[in-house]
Amino acid sequence: MTEALAQLPNTQLSKTIGSLALLKTTWEVRQTDYIDNFVPFLATLIKKQKYLSINVNKVCDDFKNEFGLIIPYHPMIGLINRAQKKGLIKRGADSYEPVWEKIESIQFEPDVHDQLRKIEYIIDEMISFNHRVFAAQTSREEAESNILSFLKEYDVDIIYDIENNVFPNVTIASKNRFFTYRFIQNAYKSNPKIFEYIMDLAIGSVLANSILNNDIVNMSGKLSGINLYFDTRFILRLLGTEGEERSESYQEFLKLLSEEDAKLYIFNHTYDEIIGILKDSKRRIRNTKTDYSQASPVLLYFIQKEFNESDIDRFITKVELVISANNISIQNAPEPEELKLFQIDYDKLLKTIVGRYKRRNPSYNEKEKEDALLKDVKSIEAIYKFRKGKNPKAINDSVSIFITTNTALAQAVKSFGLSENVHYRIPACITDVLLGTILWLQSPTQVTKINEKKIIADCIAALQPNEQLLRRFLLEVDKLQQEKMIDEREVFTITFI
Repeated sequence: MTEALAQLPNTQLSKTIGSLALLKTTWEVRQTDYIDNFVPFLATLIKKQKYLSINVNKVCDDFKNEFGLIIPYHPMIGLINRAQKKGLIKRGADSYEPVWEKIESIQFEPDVHDQLRKIEYIIDEMISFNHRVFAAQTSREEAESNILSFLKEYDVDIIYDIENNVFPNVTIASKNRFFTYRFIQNAYKSNPKIFEYIMDLAIGSVLANSILNNDIVNMSGKLSGINLYFDTRFILRLLGTEGEERSESYQEFLKLLSEEDAKLYIFNHTYDEIIGILKDSKRRIRNTKTDYSQASPVLLYFIQKEFNESDIDRFITKVELVISANNISIQNAPEPEELKLFQIDYDKLLKTIVGRYKRRNPSYNEKEKEDALLKDVKSIEAIYKFRKGKNPKAINDSVSIFITTNTALAQAVKSFGLSENVHYRIPACITDVLLGTILWLQSPTQVTKINEKKIIADCIAALQPNEQLLRRFLLEVDKLQQEKMIDEREVFTITFI
C-alpha cells in the first residue's frame, strides 16, 4: 500500500496527502476521527426529518437523498453509535431515539447558507473578471464548474503555497483553466475579501475530498485470504428472525464481503446452536405456560408475527439453504489436542467474558447461559489457534476473525488480548458493525447526484476548520510531502479498534 501511494502521479499524490493529512490532523488536534466528521450531518438530518425513533434503513435512504452520500447499513449503525456517545441519541427499549435538547443545539443550516452565499459571490466576481479582463462571456454554470474543478485539482497546493507566501504555479492546459488561474491570482494580489472566500472554498474542497475519500488509494480485494466466522445471532438475523429488512441488509453485507474475497464460515457448533434455538422456540411457542419475559429475541419475533410450529419448521428447513446461498461454509473448530502450541488461557478468557457481561448486566447468570457462553469461548479459542501467534495490525493481515453482533463479547476479547500483553490492532473477535465500518472507511464513499457546491458548503459548516487545525494540517502536509509515503490503513484504524 505504501508503494502504491508513493508511485502516484504528482497531482494525485498531492491530493492523497491532503486527504490523509486532514484525517490525521483532526485526530491529533480534536481527538476526532473520520466517523466524527459525519455526526453533524446525522444530527442535521434528524432535526430536519423530525424522527420520533430512528430506523437505520430509513436513515440510510434519507442521508443519501439529503446529502448525496451513501453510507451502508453497518457503518450507519457505527455512526449512530458515535452520535449516541456524544449524547445526541439515546437507546430506547427497542430502538434509537433523538435527544432533542442536544439535537436542537446543532446549528448547521445557517453556516451552510453563509458558505453558499460566499461561493455565489466568488462566481459573480469571476464572471465579472472574465468579462472585464478577457472580454469573455461566462455563464454561471461555466464559472461554477471552472472554479470547482480547478480547486478539486489544486486545493492543497493553494492552501500550502499561500501559507508559505508563494502563489502556486499550475499547469495551464486550457483557456478555462487559464482564466480561473488568473482570477485567483488577481484576487490574491488585489482583492483580499474575494481571496479569503477562495481560501475558505479550497479548505472546503479538501474537507469534501476527505469526507468522500475520493483521493485515497482504493484497497480492492482488501479481505483476500481472510477467513471470517460468524456468530449465531448474525446467522439468525440473516435468516430473517429479526425482520426481512434487517435480513436484506445482512445479505448485502455478505455480498460485499464475498466481493472483497473473504472466505465466509460458521463453526459446526454455531450451526448446532442455531438449530437448537429454532427448535427450542418451536417447543416454547406451543407451550401455553412459557414465560415470555425470559424469551429470546427469536422467540419474541415469532410471537409478534403469530407464527405457529409449521412456520418455525420452515425456518429450520431453510437454515442450510440460506447459509449455502450466501457462500458460507460450515467448519469444525480445532480439537483440544490440535495446534496446542497456540492454546490460549481458556479459563482466563471465560472469566474475562463473564466479567464484561456482568458489568453490562449485574443480574447475568453464567450458569443459565453456560451452553452459549462456552460456545463463544470455543469460537474465540479457535481463532487464536488459526492465527498461530500472528499479531495483525490491519484487517487484511488478520488470517481469521470471529464476527459477532455482541458488543460486550468483542470488548471482552479485546480486553483479554490486552491482558496478555499483546495489543491486537485487529482482535480475534470484532463486531459486524466494526467490520462494515472498516471496509467503508477503506473505500471511496459512494455518492449520488452530488452537488459539489453544496457538499463543500456542508463540510465547512459541519467541520468548522479553525486556525489551529489549518496550521497542524499544513505541518502534516509538509511532512508527508517530504516522505511521500504513508500506509492509509493506519490512518483509518487510529481509534476504531
